Amino acid sequence: MVVVPAETERLAGAARPAGPRLLLIGPQTLLLAVLSGLLTAPPLAAEVHVSSGSDAIDDWLTPPSIDLVLCDRRAMPVSALEIARKLSELPDAIPMILLGDPEDEALLLPALASTVAGVFTKDASPDEFLAGVQTVLAGHRVVGNRIMAALVPRAVDGQSAGARGPSSKPEPTAVENLDLLAAGPDVA
Repeated sequence: MVVVPAETERLAGAARPAGPRLLLIGPQTLLLAVLSGLLTAPPLAAEVHVSSGSDAIDDWLTPPSIDLVLCDRRAMPVSALEIARKLSELPDAIPMILLGDPEDEALLLPALASTVAGVFTKDASPDEFLAGVQTVLAGHRVVGNRIMAALVPRAVDGQSAGARGPSSKPEPTAVENLDLLAAGPDVA
């Protein structure tokens, strides 16, 4: 797991109360139940709300609001990246962790340049996942191990392609994606 620390001034006053309020959004009822059980147990002891669809997201944006949204990449009818954008535009932005299936790695990589605060595949270990949730609640950004493993070969391929000479505009390398992730959602 890679943690991208938040800027110090953004963390001022970011103390989290015991038992953060979390919203889980996704179409897989069994997965949502498992995640809910994991997140409500110690050490997090979160208050967890579950929604099978993303159409009610606006209902959750009014006080008392939530502290973190965990959203499946396949959320419908509002896309996960659109939800992340909405959450980041709030006066008190709400972070979002994007979850995807292991075979969705390539589809999750573009999220690193978006407003999401974390990206994980659903096969992340419970310890890695909980550490990631706690890290995001502390105000940082996080990238799961499996996503990082997908970025490394791209970085190596990108360096090799640069040595051969560009034939067209290259895709961003893993390092460039990490730079974008560290820069945060304000980078266009």
